[in-house]
Amino acid sequence: MAESCITRTPFASLIATIMCIIGVAVFLGTMYAAVDGTMGLAYQQFGSRVSWVDVLKFVMLAIGCGMGLMGFVLLLLGFLATGSTRDAVYKGSKSRTGGRCCLSFFMVVSYIMTICWLMITSWMCLNMSLFLIFWGFCKQDPEVRPGCLDLTQFHYMFRMFTKGRMNVCDQNLQNFCEKSDELYGLYIVAYVSSLVVLLSLVTFVICITANMTRIKTVQKMQELDDLKYIDEHSMETIS
Repeated sequence: MAESCITRTPFASLIATIMCIIGVAVFLGTMYAAVDGTMGLAYQQFGSRVSWVDVLKFVMLAIGCGMGLMGFVLLLLGFLATGSTRDAVYKGSKSRTGGRCCLSFFMVVSYIMTICWLMITSWMCLNMSLFLIFWGFCKQDPEVRPGCLDLTQFHYMFRMFTKGRMNVCDQNLQNFCEKSDELYGLYIVAYVSSLVVLLSLVTFVICITANMTRIKTVQKMQELDDLKYIDEHSMETIS
């Protein structure tokens, strides 16, 4: 019984699904906290709000839910294409054709999601690099560090803020450094979790390719069995 369950378990798809769920959950949690913290810091320092933040949160939530659902669907397809379950499900030519079409569809979806998460990971890397600069400035000796932090050079990234208010000084600088240190850690965790999701997607693509090959193998084995049956039947008729 245990051996039968093991032979029918797609361990690669299972590991990829676990990585996907954990990565998406950690990413959404840290991203929500990081985006809220960043917008709170911007409002506190510059007195401006960003209107599209709520839209960004909704998009991230939709992508996360879609990734979780896709992970479970791909895991189910992995179970259907593994071990004796594969032999039972893909006996007929129509079922094999349907299985290959379904896997081809999810192959395309996986490629698209991989590109999307590659862009998200690049965005996380940009945010992490930006707060790394702030972290490096804030970790300087207060006696050596300048009294103000000039953020005017980043105005092209934050055009909604007024240039004249992009200098952080005195007590505001201390609050900015404390908050930046916290946000830097959140962006690191979000970046790592996005890499985990990206790795799970690459694993899914590999698994889908392997499952398509297995279905083709079932077809060839079925054709071989049919030829063997015809040959034996012919021999019996001759005898």
